[in-house]
Amino acid sequence: PSYDSIKAWIKGQAAHAGACPEKGINAIAAAARAISQMKLGRSDEETTANVGVIKGGVARNVVPEECYVEGEARSHDPRKLAELTASMIDALQRACAEAGATFHPEVIREFEAFHVLEDQLPVRIFQEACRRCGLKPRTLSSGGGSDTNIFNAHGIPAVNLPIGIRDAHTDKETLPIKDFELS
Repeated sequence: PSYDSIKAWIKGQAAHAGACPEKGINAIAAAARAISQMKLGRSDEETTANVGVIKGGVARNVVPEECYVEGEARSHDPRKLAELTASMIDALQRACAEAGATFHPEVIREFEAFHVLEDQLPVRIFQEACRRCGLKPRTLSSGGGSDTNIFNAHGIPAVNLPIGIRDAHTDKETLPIKDFELS
């Protein structure tokens, strides 16, 4: 997929949480409101969104003046990606406006989607290598990103090869040695 990284710095107003919380503008609450309005997870078979980092505050008795949020949007469809990224920024803008906070967003296109056809050389090489190892080759689309996105964006047809990983990016991630050795 194509991938947009989304960062936002939210600025509210610090205040003492016990003595005068009404003088504060809670940046974390604004971020939480925005995140709760975002369509996160899988939108469809080719589009996903996530907020994976939220940082803010300095002490439990201080209305948090600042909050930092990092998220992402991915899609194989450029129109869907543009709409999803815009909706995430819009949610941040609305929530900050409602709270009286300001925010500074940053969206970076980290990589572009690619599609390699079955008859292209990298796929043919992969399929032949599988057959020589006694494996049945199959191709599929992925929601991940890698150097392969960069190669294809520069006109170098390339494909990712599986390594047998299970439960990627979780605390249960494993890589059975027998599967790794086959790759």
